[in-house]
Amino acid sequence: MQKLLFTFIILLESTLGLAQADADTVVVTDFTNAMVFAEADGKLQPIVDLSAHVSSGVFLDNKIEGIIRVCNPSPISVWLNGKFFKRIEQGCEMLDIKELIAFAGEGRFFVNIHARDNLAQLRFEEITIRQSLVLAEQENLNRPVRDYFREFTITGLIFILLMVNILAFSRSSRINYVLRRTFSFKTSSYELVNTQFISVVGLSFCLLASIIIGFFWSYLVLGNLPEELANRMTYEAFIFKWLRASGIIFSLFIIKWILALLFGSLFDFKRISEFQLFDFVNICLIFSGLLLTILCFDFIFNLTVSAWMDKKIIAIILIILGSFIIYFGWKFVNNSPDKKLLIISYLCATEIMPAILLIGWFFK
Repeated sequence: MQKLLFTFIILLESTLGLAQADADTVVVTDFTNAMVFAEADGKLQPIVDLSAHVSSGVFLDNKIEGIIRVCNPSPISVWLNGKFFKRIEQGCEMLDIKELIAFAGEGRFFVNIHARDNLAQLRFEEITIRQSLVLAEQENLNRPVRDYFREFTITGLIFILLMVNILAFSRSSRINYVLRRTFSFKTSSYELVNTQFISVVGLSFCLLASIIIGFFWSYLVLGNLPEELANRMTYEAFIFKWLRASGIIFSLFIIKWILALLFGSLFDFKRISEFQLFDFVNICLIFSGLLLTILCFDFIFNLTVSAWMDKKIIAIILIILGSFIIYFGWKFVNNSPDKKLLIISYLCATEIMPAILLIGWFFK
């Protein structure tokens, strides 16, 4: 297990290193903090707070390169040396610097941005690509473009592998059960391992399943966001959304256990809630582990599997839930043939109805 872990980490790091070595360096120069405004007498003054202005501008010359990225949540108009150049609707738009220079017709020109409301969220940036990895200091703020989603993915994969490695050594009997006896139809197999949900072992594996499923969900959703939305997210925002998704899934496991406990007492089934959650967590680990392996290949080799999975996510969830309901129902019907109707009613109350409600809420 340790050898596999170290091999996978080295593979991830080497993949990231090769990608960085082959790529040019993207430099973003923020001109927003260099903007000025004109007073009533025509004098230009530096802007301290853009939220107090509806018009601002900056001087540019023909020495700059690349493109200009202008972003604002509301419509704005762009003027060059007092001449109307373009209207930009909400969002971001790229302006070719060569086109700006040709329109202005001068070596040095003044770019003015005007909006109906204030310019509190205005972004005015120059984007250039350099081949050198060592960048000279600039008068304005240079902000390199980071691939936060890639950093988030590598962090998540390494953390999950470390957690699996720790549990593999500290809880080897449970790992062996998951790998060898998860789909066993004999209830006697429960005697080989601790099946209690509210225990250190039970909650640890429930947490692991929540983290893996939350990561899988976050990878699909965040990895297929529109580029404009993804560019606004930071590394911390990606991590937070992953942890929030994992926390929600962990809470759903707890709620599921409570429902199973209540209905188990109602139908007079002894320990069935423990067995049910035990099997459900194991099956979730099996399926999510397989899906996570597919996503690893998708991430490393830049495949398009995640885009396909994102469109089929409901079908994937239905397959996992349906497989568990069929497996668990068949298992206990075979071991308790005199309680078929009670078991079917119990499964409807604890599995089928909650699944229908959850999917209905998701679509709503």
